[in-house]
Amino acid sequence: LKGLDYLPDHEEALRLGLLQVLKKGGQVPNSASSYFIAHNWEGADGETADNKEGTKLLFLQNFHANLAISASREIWVWFDFFSIPSHPGRRQRLLSTGATSTSGSSAPSSAVANMQ
Repeated sequence: LKGLDYLPDHEEALRLGLLQVLKKGGQVPNSASSYFIAHNWEGADGETADNKEGTKLLFLQNFHANLAISASREIWVWFDFFSIPSHPGRRQRLLSTGATSTSGSSAPSSAVANMQ
C-alpha cells in the first residue's frame, strides 16, 4: 500500500500484487502477526471506502508506527474492503466456478496484505 494515494478494492489490490490469497493449510500468515480490520463506508452516499483525507489508507500505510510495532516485524492485515471480492459479479463468478474459501465452504476466497 506504500506509495498509493487511494485505497484499492479487492480486484485491483490483487492485480497490483498487494495481496496473498489464503490457502487451506497454508503456513502464511502466522496468526500471531495478523490483524483483522473492518471498515465503515464513508461519504454522503455511504458508498465510499475512505474519507477525503484518506485516513484509512494513511493508517494502513503507517500501521507499524500506529501500533508501536517494530518496523522489522512481518505483519499481515485482513482488511474487509480489499481482502474479499467487492463486486457482486466477481463474487458470483467465483461461486459458480466452485471456488472455495480457506474453510472449504463455497464462499469466495479471501486474501491478506503483507504490511512490510
